[in-house]
Amino acid sequence: MEDSMAQIELSLAALKKSGNEALRVLAQSMIDEHGKLGQEMEQLAKERNLAIPAPQDPSHSGAAKMQRLSGREFERRFVETNLRDHEKSLKVFQHYAGAESDRKLKALAGRAEKMVASHLKMLRELEKNLAK
Repeated sequence: MEDSMAQIELSLAALKKSGNEALRVLAQSMIDEHGKLGQEMEQLAKERNLAIPAPQDPSHSGAAKMQRLSGREFERRFVETNLRDHEKSLKVFQHYAGAESDRKLKALAGRAEKMVASHLKMLRELEKNLAK
């Protein structure tokens, strides 16, 4: 859940800092989809009486550090950071989608896996375009 919050924060920064239309579309998609996923995860955690991690101090987040960047440097770092985070998240969701016995958690992980895989595909395409 903390990863989703960080990706939303970073995507909000991208909407303010980037003029790249494809990046802005991806950022908005990530805000919408990670926001919905975070709500679903929070609801499931409450149903299962699981602790919900406290939000990270914004001054220590990747988005706060990236506020100093602009233009292509910001865009490259946005893609680089999100590629790394999404690859890590994909492995976690794949594990839970395949191994979890809790049907509700397994279904949520399966939906999250598809979402993250879709974002990874868009991020890889952006990475190619920014390298030109």
